[in-house]
Amino acid sequence: MALTLNDVEKIAKLSRLSLTEAEKAQNLQQLNDVFALVEKM
Repeated sequence: MALTLNDVEKIAKLSRLSLTEAEKAQNLQQLNDVFALVEKM
């Protein structure tokens, strides 16, 4: 299950976070890495 940039924007909005485009991209990669690790488990 891979997240999209749109998913990260929704999460940030729900969390009331203001993220730059670079931060969104970084968080997207980190979240997808976490989900990939969970899938392996």
